[in-house]
Amino acid sequence: MRIKMLLALFIASQCSFAQKSKPYYKSTNDVPCPKFYLGLNTGLENPNGILGLSIDVPVVEHISARAGVGLSSWGYKFYGEGVGYLGSCHRSWAAGLGVSRNTGLSKLETTIPTTKGDQDVTFELLPQTNVFLNLYHYFNVGRKGNRFYLQAGYSVPLSSKAYKIKSDHTLTDDGEAVMKVLRPGGLSLGLGFYFNVSGSGNSRY
Repeated sequence: MRIKMLLALFIASQCSFAQKSKPYYKSTNDVPCPKFYLGLNTGLENPNGILGLSIDVPVVEHISARAGVGLSSWGYKFYGEGVGYLGSCHRSWAAGLGVSRNTGLSKLETTIPTTKGDQDVTFELLPQTNVFLNLYHYFNVGRKGNRFYLQAGYSVPLSSKAYKIKSDHTLTDDGEAVMKVLRPGGLSLGLGFYFNVSGSGNSRY
């Protein structure tokens, strides 16, 4: 009889532990997922530049809408994006599709190959619009609903002309290739941290 009681207590304790050990991305009926995130982002061809801020607003359990602004080598950069998640509560693997916009720069002087050799050339960097597709993986951080992510993707320019030469120079093929690399677009790599600032979801983590 005593053995049966001990066995029953052991099974009950294991069931209780299993309930408390649910994966962090599982939602519950009584505690909602976070409703608003504030993010700090960085990367190469990142949607909001070398360093930027963004907001992420969950629409439903597996979809969120986000927007952000930041600094880039082609002026200020801002974007809008829709993201779909495999994990609930906006965790695990995700894919995003969006549009970014670089404001450009009225004047940029840099050394670049020209028909006169390597010269200091003055450019006007024109505003650029890009469409991008990104893949993400989100990791839970702590017990407050915060998230860390890694990102990789590709950005395609929609603008036909990227710059104007303001000085008396003509670029060589090598010089034009350099400017093609510098203009927004191409491989995108990034990382960032999103803070749960909604106050909801804290007790679930």
